[in-house]
Amino acid sequence: MIPSTDRLVKSVETNQLQEEIKRLQQEKTDLEISLETSIQLADLFAQQLLTRSTELEQRNLEVAAFARTVAHDLKNPLGGMMGVITLLQTECIVNQPISNDFVLRLQWLDQGARQLHGIIQDLLLLAGVSQKGKVETYPLDMTNIVRHVIRERLPHLLEEYKGTIELPPQWELASGYAPWVEGIWANYLSNGLKYGGRPPHLILGSDKTANGELRFWVKDNGKGVPAELQERLFTPFTRLPNRNWVEGTGLGLSIVQQIVTKLGGCVGMEDQEIGSLFYFTLPAATLI
Repeated sequence: MIPSTDRLVKSVETNQLQEEIKRLQQEKTDLEISLETSIQLADLFAQQLLTRSTELEQRNLEVAAFARTVAHDLKNPLGGMMGVITLLQTECIVNQPISNDFVLRLQWLDQGARQLHGIIQDLLLLAGVSQKGKVETYPLDMTNIVRHVIRERLPHLLEEYKGTIELPPQWELASGYAPWVEGIWANYLSNGLKYGGRPPHLILGSDKTANGELRFWVKDNGKGVPAELQERLFTPFTRLPNRNWVEGTGLGLSIVQQIVTKLGGCVGMEDQEIGSLFYFTLPAATLI
């Protein structure tokens, strides 16, 4: 039987209506998805803004503390050096024998100059770390890195404190950026010589951690660090109240922490039966 015209028209209209309903439902679904995506993106953007704002606020605080620290640390040795130079100028007479007091003042002058040199090295290292968001890492020749630090940056401290440094027969092969890793060792080793035993004896080594990272460490023979001071050792631009434990810029260990964090590791300190052990971790090198 051939359906009537009315029934055909009604059938077509029904199909069209169903198609329109499906289209509207699809548009609704698309709008809901789009709205949900927009909300998620807005939330993500807000979180990023909050994180960035917090980072900038922290950076501003650090810059202010940094300016105070640098001004203070540069002022002290410069003032001392200027005073010693004035005294030497008044006492310096041609063809007159040099007195013990004169020699002592020359030593003070030399110490002030070395302190300024150390401050400048810390500032240059900090500037390099701050400016470079990311560096290319590669397998490190830790033997050469450590020997270079000892040869180029520690002779005066080794002589002044009559210190000795014991190196391991071999190192774990880590991945990193050599100029920054030199800065880590320079800070750890100079601190060990200054605050270790008398005379200081430093033992260096490396081992693997439980999570597969490589740990490098310096063990000294000093009196250790009081428990109440340990958690503040790596705090940026913070001077500890006991000058026997921390002197100089107050930048060294905080710079070490920034470097190691950017290289994908962590830093820390452990009490030992005798002395302290300062360490940093790096990812293991992948050899092709």
